[in-house]
Amino acid sequence: LVADTSVRTLRVAIAGFVLVVLAGLILRPLPILAGLVLVGAVVLVVRYPYAALVVFFALVPFHHLGYEFATNKLHVHLGPLVYWKETLEVALLLRGVHLRAKARGGLALPRSAADRFLITYVLVLLLWATMSPFLRPAFTSFIRTAEGPIMVLAITALRPSRRVIMLCL
Repeated sequence: LVADTSVRTLRVAIAGFVLVVLAGLILRPLPILAGLVLVGAVVLVVRYPYAALVVFFALVPFHHLGYEFATNKLHVHLGPLVYWKETLEVALLLRGVHLRAKARGGLALPRSAADRFLITYVLVLLLWATMSPFLRPAFTSFIRTAEGPIMVLAITALRPSRRVIMLCL
C-alpha cells in the first residue's frame, strides 16, 4: 500500500511538472527552453563528462551562426545565453578537477609546468579584469581571452581517451 501510494504521488508530481513546463513553453518559450537546456547540460556534464566534451566540440562551430540567426533573423535578445560555451568549458573543467581529486584522494596542483602556466595565466587575466575601471568590457574581454586556456585545462583535467578525442575532432 505504501509503495503504491508513493508511485501515484510520483506520477502526479511528474504530470504536474510536465503541465507547468508545457504552459511555460506556450507563455514564455525562450526562458523555459533555456532552463531545460541548462538542466540537460548539467546532467550531461555531471553524469557523462566525455559525452559533454564531444557535444561541446560538435556545437562550437555553429555558435556564431546560431547567434546571428537568433539576433538578426528572429530578433531575439539572447542576453547571458551568449556565454553558453564558456559556461560549459568551466563546468567541464570543474568536473575534470573533481574526477582528478576523487582519483588522487584530494586536490593538488597539476605536476605539469604547462598546466601551472595556464592556471597562472588565467588568474592574471582575472586579476587584470577585476582591476579594470570598466568591468563589463573587461569581463567580456577576460572571457574571450581565457576560453582557450580554460578549454586546454579542462581537457587535461578530464584526460579523455583517444576515442573521445577522435570523436571531438
